[in-house]
Amino acid sequence: MAEVREASGTEDQLIKALSGVDICVTQMAPLTERILKACPDLRLFCVSRGGPVNANLEAATRHGVAVSFASRTQRHRHRRAHGRPHDGRGPTRPRHPRRPRRRHLAR
Repeated sequence: MAEVREASGTEDQLIKALSGVDICVTQMAPLTERILKACPDLRLFCVSRGGPVNANLEAATRHGVAVSFASRTQRHRHRRAHGRPHDGRGPTRPRHPRRPRRRHLAR
C-alpha cells in the first residue's frame, strides 16, 4: 500500500467489509485505488484523525468519493478551551453544578 502513508488492515479486508456500502467511518483503514475500483457504491470516506494520511485523495476524487477528516483546528480549539489535548475519554475536567442564585426578596 504505497499509495498511503499510514494505515492498518489489508486492502482485501476492507474490500470485503465495504461491499455494497455507501459510507465508511474509520480511523486507520486504507483507501487506495484498488479499494475504490472494487467498491463502486462508496460515496463518503470519513477519517477520525487530524488528516487523511490513510487515504489516496487523488484516487478518491477520480472515483467521486468525498473524504472528510477531523481538522487540526478542532483539536486546537479543545486545547484552548480545556487546557490540554483531547484524549477521546470524555470531559477533561469535572463539571460543577451551578450554585443557586441568592434572591433578595422584599419583606
